[in-house]
Amino acid sequence: AHGLSVILDAASRLQEYSNIQFVVVGYGAEADKLQSQAEQRGLTNVQFVGKRPKEQIPDFLALSDISLVHLRNAQIFQSAIPMKLIEAMASGTPVLLGIHGEAMRIVQESETGLTFTPEDGEEMAEKILYLKEESNENKMGKKGRSYVRKNFSWDVIADEYIRNIQNSVSHKSG
Repeated sequence: AHGLSVILDAASRLQEYSNIQFVVVGYGAEADKLQSQAEQRGLTNVQFVGKRPKEQIPDFLALSDISLVHLRNAQIFQSAIPMKLIEAMASGTPVLLGIHGEAMRIVQESETGLTFTPEDGEEMAEKILYLKEESNENKMGKKGRSYVRKNFSWDVIADEYIRNIQNSVSHKSG
């Protein structure tokens, strides 16, 4: 679902930049294959750290300049809002998003990062260079944290849930 080979495509285009490193955290169905492909392509700017306990994820986000959230370019993912997106935004990390639809709307509305066409490593690399060269990361990260507090906190979600129930009840009884 994540289509993470896009990382290798972008990394190969950015190999000459010593200050750009890709760190892949986690272990999924593609991990061994991706690691093998990275080695075959001679990519020294991609590191695989494997699966880590959930409580370590904030540490990785804090060390990151940019968080990638990506899903394959498929219609089914257009309504998806991955938890990774919300976690990255809440951490204050700018997001580089490769998902069309609702997730893209959130990133654009919140001005918390940049979007690119899913599975397009060339465009992803261009957006990474833009973020690094323009030093927009800090502003975007702060906007993301604020947006999550305003729109995705448990209090906000609970209040919306209660309003929806009250509206349903009032429509049925009216």
